[in-house]
Amino acid sequence: MSLSKTLRSLDKFNKLKILVSDSFIYGIASAVHKIFAIITLPLLTRYFSIEEYGIIDLYIAMSGLLVTIFIFGQDSAVARFFYEDEDEGKRKDMVSRALFYQVLLLILFLPILWNYSDYLSNQIHGSSHSSEIFRLVIIQVPFMLLVNFSQNILKWTFKRTQFLIITLGFVFFNMVLLLLGIMLYEINIVGVFMISLVVYIVFGLLALIFVNNWLTVPRGLGNLNEVILFALPFGVISILEILTPTMTRWMINDILGEESLGIFAVGARIASVVSLYVSSFQTAWGPFSLSTYKEKYIINTYNLVLKFFVLVACIGVILLIFSSNWLVVLITSERYIGASILIFPLAMGLVMQASGWITEIGISISKKSYLVIYGFLLSTPITLGMIYFLSPIFGVYAVSISLMCGYFSKAMINSWLAQKAYRLNWEYRNILLFIFFILVFGFISSWSQYEHYFSVSYLYIVNFFILFSCFLAGWILLFNKTERAKFQKWITAKYLSS
Repeated sequence: MSLSKTLRSLDKFNKLKILVSDSFIYGIASAVHKIFAIITLPLLTRYFSIEEYGIIDLYIAMSGLLVTIFIFGQDSAVARFFYEDEDEGKRKDMVSRALFYQVLLLILFLPILWNYSDYLSNQIHGSSHSSEIFRLVIIQVPFMLLVNFSQNILKWTFKRTQFLIITLGFVFFNMVLLLLGIMLYEINIVGVFMISLVVYIVFGLLALIFVNNWLTVPRGLGNLNEVILFALPFGVISILEILTPTMTRWMINDILGEESLGIFAVGARIASVVSLYVSSFQTAWGPFSLSTYKEKYIINTYNLVLKFFVLVACIGVILLIFSSNWLVVLITSERYIGASILIFPLAMGLVMQASGWITEIGISISKKSYLVIYGFLLSTPITLGMIYFLSPIFGVYAVSISLMCGYFSKAMINSWLAQKAYRLNWEYRNILLFIFFILVFGFISSWSQYEHYFSVSYLYIVNFFILFSCFLAGWILLFNKTERAKFQKWITAKYLSS
């Protein structure tokens, strides 16, 4: 029996156990990826200047933007239609067509990017290495697509071992080569992207081998119109989603300067520790939600998943800000201490965005993917407008607040539209109350850490009070009496029974 069929036969708590298990597995891969970024962060921030690190971060964002443009929603379309038909031949056709479309776009547009690379790189950042770095990014894009494409196939087919080999192996070899390059060969920022290119080539080809059994010569066009219509909005959405952080970095560089760009990059990198949990959960949530949505009372499971996710994510954010100052100094140096105050709003923005991914599942189920565009069209001007008007006054801190507000507005808009497209009885009220509670205590804790309002001994007491209060509020607000009893029984059976 396939895993998707097995899921349908389980109650909501056993479904949650499988989701937690998959989140843990994918979380290992995601955690190692983030650990790679964190481990190399002290190396890069100490080896390169603040300004040079800002340039590296900017071009990493640019490479992500290019890949997103060439994927243009195909991954979301294939994910949605993959479980629509049980016929494996039709699935192979759909998967192969998705790869063909991406390759076709590469053939059409990469030569144009290469031809105008000097002009485009100077518009991105006019440093002496800009053209060379941008060309390396262009060469890297096809192999980044292969890695992304293969990881999605392995995820949708629940091939966890191969998924982990690609994800963990890529990170391990990238980290080793980067360490050797800096310590033995004293590479410059161009060398960082050279290493990344080599690793992407190797693992892009290996990933293709892992999914070759899913590739075939497509038999006709299949449901081409339906897939393209579904993919187009997600293509626009994906571009807008990554365009916002990329434009944010451009605006920081233009309005506040290269040093602020480096400070923001460090704050965003440390805040991304939260996405260890967020991204691993999201990776598992996609196949889980779309393979079970036809069940009559699936909303009960969805609500339990949402509440569990929000509680764990918010408690994780609170724990992160307790050590924000210490982490910034340990991982980088005192030069970057200004990044510590950015961590809470950036991390909460990630949590709000991920919560929106859950509650907007009705858009995917209804196949009205174009609705998600409205959330981006309304939230992106909010984010960029706040940055433009507030950052000259309040500096880079205003940027982090602007991003959090943008993520929240997008999540609320998309959730409302999802209800219009496919009504699900989400338990919004108590979840929003809990998030508000976390925001109040989170900002108090964040500023008390940064400004040293309390002595070290008193700070421990304050932190414990905040953590206990947040957990207690989540336990009472999010879960009903039956759910609390079920969790207690589950925990007792698993950890406390003899």
